[in-house]
Amino acid sequence: ALIEAGFAADAMDASAGLAEMAAKLYGLEVKIGAFRTLSRRARYDASWCHFALQHAPREDRAQIFERMGTALKSSGLLYIASQKGPRDWRDDHGRLYCPFRDDELTELLLDAGFEEPELEFGTGKMYDGTSTLNVYVMARRHA
Repeated sequence: ALIEAGFAADAMDASAGLAEMAAKLYGLEVKIGAFRTLSRRARYDASWCHFALQHAPREDRAQIFERMGTALKSSGLLYIASQKGPRDWRDDHGRLYCPFRDDELTELLLDAGFEEPELEFGTGKMYDGTSTLNVYVMARRHA
């Protein structure tokens, strides 16, 4: 939808398999990399993180949020969708899930230079049909 609306996109995923799927599905070059390695400065108008950050190790989160803020232009917009919950776990395929707590997410965003985020909550389903609690966030980088 973003490309169809005329936006340029840089795509990245930590999973080689998902990067390959996204490249085929959207016709994009998808770089394979961890969020903590993001090194762009004031390059992006917006960042779209759709159920990706929940796979980043909890101990990397402060650095990731700082780097996402640095990569955004002044007043840049950040969208995050993630599972919500109190504990980390791995699924049957070994994938790490680190759901966000509301207070943790807000604190990470504020500490990384974002204005008061807007959080919405909902439910969803994982690939295997397991129900999830989700959080959807919009936050703007300070001007």
